[in-house]
Amino acid sequence: MRPDLTLSRRRALAVAAAAAGGAILPGRSPATAAATRPPVFFYSPHQDDEALGYAGQIRAAQAAGRPVYLVLVTQGQNGAIAELMNEGDDTQLGARCSFPGHYHALGWNEGPDNTDTPEVVAGRTAEFYQSARAMGVDQVINWAVPEIYINGQTYDQFVATVTDRLRALVRRHPGAAHRFPAGWLDRQATHKAISDAAYAVRPPDSLFTYIHIYGDLDTQAQRDTVTADRILRIPDADMAVKRAAILAYNTYDPTHGLYCLGYHSYHDGLEQAYADPREWIYRLPADYQPGQLD
Repeated sequence: MRPDLTLSRRRALAVAAAAAGGAILPGRSPATAAATRPPVFFYSPHQDDEALGYAGQIRAAQAAGRPVYLVLVTQGQNGAIAELMNEGDDTQLGARCSFPGHYHALGWNEGPDNTDTPEVVAGRTAEFYQSARAMGVDQVINWAVPEIYINGQTYDQFVATVTDRLRALVRRHPGAAHRFPAGWLDRQATHKAISDAAYAVRPPDSLFTYIHIYGDLDTQAQRDTVTADRILRIPDADMAVKRAAILAYNTYDPTHGLYCLGYHSYHDGLEQAYADPREWIYRLPADYQPGQLD
């Protein structure tokens, strides 16, 4: 008999709603920390980007005594992940799948067109919070913006929403530093839209930087060819933290809403990041062009 791994629609909606307002993680005091040093904000387009691209810089900011605020920009609707979770025997990962018997037929909503995938949103967000705890961030802020093209939302409308929220944070936290995806390099629409929002709000100083999260670079050989304004080489102790954050996306613990969704959807990239002690940091190019990718 196959195990019952169903995440109910009601529970999924409740988890997502509880997360949407942001949360202060236990054991940290952002109010106290922020009184002495301005915070560093890291903007994660989707659940897993923070572990893939930011973990080393998060640890460096903490070592410098800066409070770290981690912003999850999108809800992360994804019908393709629901399809994977509904397939039964895992034909993609096989023995690497952490589900009992490498089997998952969860009966999750698949859409249509990514418009209604509450179980996926809840599961991905639970993994995000687990990753944030592993890195010891001071606060998670969940903007819960619908994905681009969901419910008729255009690229420009998405950029406008993120721009407004970013501008409000910049005004509320003078002197704070902000870290964004280098969307012109990541070659992914949501990443690029967040870069566009940063471009619209950018201050005249150097408080904004950009990180290539490597959605299109899945091999060590490809990564070895990349240049950047700065390459952070993550110390061994901080790599242990990065790996713990990545493992949040390959943890099977239904009691806490964890279903290995990140690993099922992007296992190659997570495995490469798990082994790679580098992060690539950029300033905004002088010839940056806002707008959709070609």
